[in-house]
Amino acid sequence: MVSRIIGFIRPGSTLLLLQLCLFLPAILLAQRPYVTSSFPHNDAENLPCNTFVKANVFFPSEGKILDPVTFHDKSVRLFPKGNPRRTVEAARLYDEEHTFLTLVPKEVLHPFTTYVFEVTADLVDERGFSFLPFSLEFQTDGCDQKPTIARGDELPIEEPELPEMEVPNLMDFQAKWVGDSIQLSWQTDRYWPLGELTLQYANSQMDFQEQHNVQVEDNIFRRQRFGWTDDSPVWGWNYYRLAFMGVNGEHFITDTLKMFRPRARFSRTEFSLNETLSIEFLLEKTSTMAFILKTRSGKILKRKAGMLPAGEQIMTIPLQGIQPGSYIAILRTQELTLAEVIRILAE
Repeated sequence: MVSRIIGFIRPGSTLLLLQLCLFLPAILLAQRPYVTSSFPHNDAENLPCNTFVKANVFFPSEGKILDPVTFHDKSVRLFPKGNPRRTVEAARLYDEEHTFLTLVPKEVLHPFTTYVFEVTADLVDERGFSFLPFSLEFQTDGCDQKPTIARGDELPIEEPELPEMEVPNLMDFQAKWVGDSIQLSWQTDRYWPLGELTLQYANSQMDFQEQHNVQVEDNIFRRQRFGWTDDSPVWGWNYYRLAFMGVNGEHFITDTLKMFRPRARFSRTEFSLNETLSIEFLLEKTSTMAFILKTRSGKILKRKAGMLPAGEQIMTIPLQGIQPGSYIAILRTQELTLAEVIRILAE
């Protein structure tokens, strides 16, 4: 039967059939809903033990409805890292208007513990399309704050009215590199009550200082976007977090974003005969390295490759046998590229 069908396919149709076989899975994949952003972000640290998790979702079609039968503890879940069977008991809420789903634990999370939040393919929309899998990890802090979440059956199954909310609903908090600057942005769904939102900075995980302040005075019941650019981040780790202070004394601190600025530099660029070239490094993680020393015409005189450990270190390159003149020294790692003209002086 298969041979008969193939016999009826015209030669020019074979390519079309192949294209359909290749593109059909991609077309179906593009129809699946997925998570676009979340609070907290992946690898967040210092979260309170009464935190919640919110995921903003996108539907390729006009539909925004979840299949309620599939919205359960196997499709949207939270568990300690390494122990997926220990699912945290939680309420699951879905806001159809703003297309975000929220998981609110019914138990206080453990301090200094990494948790995994997952949206699995078991979650299905009204069209029958399953969600693309999504996961994030976050770590709780020492949890000195008092728990404010309800426990057990006392947790409401619907979101409370706006006046009862105590903290801003932070939809995302992100940082990215723009050249040598760090650009931060955050978005809120709405504020309650009035107060101020402060961006704090530290070059360690201690001693946070205020960098940017936003007074929340008007348009408090709609989404708002904010941003700030750090034009002079330090070499090494840079830490950022948001703090909310309400007019009635409410206090809320977000998870901490951290950005690492790597560094590589030649200790100097002029040398006497037979001296040694030193290169100073500050790297976030172990990295591959390649170094070459070449003439201006492109002839390679020295070459070195290997691994560089994380942290601060110094690598040395002997210049014995290199004649006086100007040369180009190039260093490449996974994180950065360094190129300098060095000069060897005649004695």
